[in-house]
Amino acid sequence: MRPGAFGGSSRLLRFVDIHEQYGRYVIEEMLLRLPDVLLACDLGAGKGFDLCLVKRRFPGAQLIGIDSVEAHRQRLQGHGIELRVLDLERAVIPFDDASVDLFIANQVFEHVKELF
Repeated sequence: MRPGAFGGSSRLLRFVDIHEQYGRYVIEEMLLRLPDVLLACDLGAGKGFDLCLVKRRFPGAQLIGIDSVEAHRQRLQGHGIELRVLDLERAVIPFDDASVDLFIANQVFEHVKELF
């Protein structure tokens, strides 16, 4: 690791593993316990890493990523993930009740101020 990783300058960053997976192993473990997933949605999809785990376990699943920006649309589409851009603090999540088999919200809730 190097001080100032990702543009920061703090000397404390030498103690931070910038490659930490933030619980992806937990998601992989959980996916092994699920019988089937037809529709999965990732709130705060980013680059789609978590939905790619779902795709590997359930290749036929429909994958929808929700994010506040368009930045990764091409990358997500390349992985078969549909991006829906919306503001989680203001918009209603666009699904009918009980229509989604799996919601993922990995490292997202700490970034929203008002969720309800």
